[in-house]
Amino acid sequence: EEKWTYKQIVEHLEIQDKDRLKKWMRKYRQQGEFGLLDRRGRREAYIDQDRYVQKLKRENEILKKCLEIWMREV
Repeated sequence: EEKWTYKQIVEHLEIQDKDRLKKWMRKYRQQGEFGLLDRRGRREAYIDQDRYVQKLKRENEILKKCLEIWMREV
């Protein structure tokens, strides 16, 4: 098995920044392929999802209160 140096890899892949390669390798070691996924621009989707979950929780609380009131009347 041939071992490559950072310099060889950077040159082979035509990467301008050796530190970027080191960062990618560290992410891969820590998180596997998931760590290399490009998640730029998706943060807003997560924020929207959090807002939606909060809205559903509020609706559930309202429905629970309505159910309590309805059960008392029956």
